Amino acid sequence: MGNVVNFPQSAKQLRELGLQAFNDGDFHRAVSQLEQLEQSYPDDVTPNDDQALATAYIELGEADEANAVIQDVVDDIASSADGRQLLIKIAAGVPDFPLGSYVINMTEDDTETTASINVMAEVMERYVNEHGSAIKASKRHLRNLGGMNLVEQEQFVTTELSKLPYVDVDDSLAVALVDPDVHPAVRSSLVTWSLMATPATVIKVRVYDRVITVDTTSLVMPGDDDTSQAVLGAIVDKLPEREELVQMLVPTFFVLLGFLYPAVDEFIQDVDEFAATAVDPQRESPYRELIDWLTAKAQELSDVGTNLDN
Repeated sequence: MGNVVNFPQSAKQLRELGLQAFNDGDFHRAVSQLEQLEQSYPDDVTPNDDQALATAYIELGEADEANAVIQDVVDDIASSADGRQLLIKIAAGVPDFPLGSYVINMTEDDTETTASINVMAEVMERYVNEHGSAIKASKRHLRNLGGMNLVEQEQFVTTELSKLPYVDVDDSLAVALVDPDVHPAVRSSLVTWSLMATPATVIKVRVYDRVITVDTTSLVMPGDDDTSQAVLGAIVDKLPEREELVQMLVPTFFVLLGFLYPAVDEFIQDVDEFAATAVDPQRESPYRELIDWLTAKAQELSDVGTNLDN
């Protein structure tokens, strides 16, 4: 009779085996155990688990895999010096220039900041020298973004934009930001990218039915502005004891309000009226047309199955 093999059955066992393999320098085994943990027990995974898995991938020279692991926990990982060092390694390895800029902006220690800046500057210089043709093509794609269908626009944002160095991109970016054929979810991504990619403090952006001049020095991330937060809070207030509807509407309107970024307050002056219309699709309201437009744009994303609303 053969030996009985006890396969790990719990998240705790998988975590312990993965971390033990990691500490032993067996990064292939660490990846295997921690990936099994993430797939079998997604609700039990912690940012520390993600950080360990991403670090193991980096040790194996697989920066793209590491980047995929940390997408939802970047803020958590960036809260420690070790975590920021990992993120810089990922940003340099992919490369992912926005991630590198994010980490640098999150760093308060001058020595650490300088080291990270030097790493990313070297990576950017090398990337420009080695990938000149691809960079020219990406700039051309950025300028002509409105001529692409929505799937192609999403592919540009998710595969090309993060690898586009911040070198002479202002003109192409300016065209894309005001192009009426660029989907608002894509445009929102361009605006957040522009905060790192260009030294310009004033940009022009098409939002809904007009072009808005925006001072970027005071911008926050989509959904974090005072107006969006007030709208989401008002939706909750208007639905007491209707938790299921709240759980549906709040995430939905978090996405929809992002389509008005970076000028939500330009279009929503009466937060209470907008929220009332959001919870009552039959309500006659000056915001009815705007909400219908937002909903239609969200449906466009849903129809083609993009990830831009996630």
